[in-house]
Amino acid sequence: EWTVEKDAINQIQIQRPDVLVVLTKEGEDWRVTSPAITLELQKTTIDNLVAAASSLKPVDYADAGQSTGNFDTTITVTTGDGQMRVLHLGQPSVHTDGCYVKFDDSDKVLVLSRADMEKINPPVRDLYSLYVMEFDQETIEQITVSHDGTELVLARDAADVDKWQRTVNGKSAATTLNDVEEFVYTLNAFQVDNFLLSEAVDTLQAASTITVNQTGKDPVVLSLSAEIDGAYKAVISGLPYVFSVKTDEISNIVSDMQVFLEMPAEEAPETVEEVSTPTDSATPTAPESLVIPSDAVETAAPADNAAVASEVVETSPVVVLPPPANATTNTAE
Repeated sequence: EWTVEKDAINQIQIQRPDVLVVLTKEGEDWRVTSPAITLELQKTTIDNLVAAASSLKPVDYADAGQSTGNFDTTITVTTGDGQMRVLHLGQPSVHTDGCYVKFDDSDKVLVLSRADMEKINPPVRDLYSLYVMEFDQETIEQITVSHDGTELVLARDAADVDKWQRTVNGKSAATTLNDVEEFVYTLNAFQVDNFLLSEAVDTLQAASTITVNQTGKDPVVLSLSAEIDGAYKAVISGLPYVFSVKTDEISNIVSDMQVFLEMPAEEAPETVEEVSTPTDSATPTAPESLVIPSDAVETAAPADNAAVASEVVETSPVVVLPPPANATTNTAE
């Protein structure tokens, strides 16, 4: 059996082929000093790891001549007085649900159960909370999202903190505080899937970005690659690692963006009817002048049948009178 006094343990090192994981006890708390990722630790995972490092019980052993493969992971447990125990982890067991192990310098090959193996050698992702962004909505001044040819800007009003303006590809409109709060909630719920510790941050080619500006803080920028085999790669400013991200996480953000992209319909400009200027042909003509022969000015006496008669001599000179103001034509009785 493997037994180490739990309270005496002050460091655990897990050397894997691809990464070194170091847990160090400071006072009553444990810290992950390698890889140095500034994310919240998963206390349950770490407590289970420390408990497993203090007590292990093999469930089987390898038969003589059994091929056990390489023992490529080494776990070193150190106590406060400098004592060390070394556990060598190998390949999955052929006959038992677990993996082959060796204690310290012994050549005897034992089998550790799958449950104990998962506790003492968890993946790096299980040591940390995978929520990599945490924003206080009250401190956010602006959110900028650039994705798939669309640029969305959400900006808080400087005069009224409860008012927000959205701009989509240069077109602006008001938006509601509730919609902004829902979007911030989605960003805070965003999780990465794993740590790609072998990849350099500066190798990521960003296809989409989300930038959050907060009062009194440096901007937080989430850079995402194009989709690769059903997943994305991501880099977050301030964290020196590349992460993998599941498509569902990106779909949630894109879905919550839609409420901001639906811009209100633009009001059609009022049409002003043009009043056409009458042309010469439409200009009303002045009333014609009344022409009365000069020698026919006197009115003839009425006949018995009350008919009016006037004699006009063609050769007589005429007098031209302008039309009366009331445009009424006088008739001779």
